[in-house]
Amino acid sequence: MRTRNLHGPLLLAVWQFAPLSVTQDSLGTHRVSVGYGTGQFEDRTLSCAGDVLSAAPAPYQEVGVQLDFWRDRYRYTVYAGRHSTDLSTYAGLFSGAAVAWEGQYFGIGTGVSSVSGSDGFTSPSAYLRLGNLDRVHLFMDVLSPTPTLGMSGLARTGLGFNRGHLRGSSGRVGIDLPLHADEAYPFGVSGEWLTPLTGNTDLIVQGRWAPSEEHASWGTGLGLRYSF
Repeated sequence: MRTRNLHGPLLLAVWQFAPLSVTQDSLGTHRVSVGYGTGQFEDRTLSCAGDVLSAAPAPYQEVGVQLDFWRDRYRYTVYAGRHSTDLSTYAGLFSGAAVAWEGQYFGIGTGVSSVSGSDGFTSPSAYLRLGNLDRVHLFMDVLSPTPTLGMSGLARTGLGFNRGHLRGSSGRVGIDLPLHADEAYPFGVSGEWLTPLTGNTDLIVQGRWAPSEEHASWGTGLGLRYSF
């Protein structure tokens, strides 16, 4: 094999695993995020045999805030918000707290989350990351801290990019288990992208989509994150 054929894979490996020190171009240890989300899910009425008698879109709106504090490799988070919908299933306040250890190539965390409504609950949360925090990595979370619960869902897994201290664009995309899950179509796709607006402020853009019998489940969200 000719040496030049190895140049591409070697450069990719160096870019992925080269250590990146925190410099004057890094974000601060405190972050405040606010978000607004809107969308819909399908509300169905079923017969005793499980047949669909009626289906209609059920809109929702939500607003929330999230606070993150980094100390060395530990990330502490609290969040709260309100999820509003005509159905009582998960309508009302949601909140939680979490702590995570963020190594450069491995992260793990846990916490507790609470969701209001007729089907509301309080449950442990979980987080796992494999890969470079400042590059592309795999992630999995259950009841992830968020100011927009409908955008994040109950659980999700996928790829993330630049979720540490470095300035610049960051994001993640993956498969999620929606807050208002559909029995026939339990999974959807969701994504989040952050792009700098000023030195300390990022714009947050979110989206998700899932199929359903007649009315697709979808959501969009906008937010701001300030780091100091």
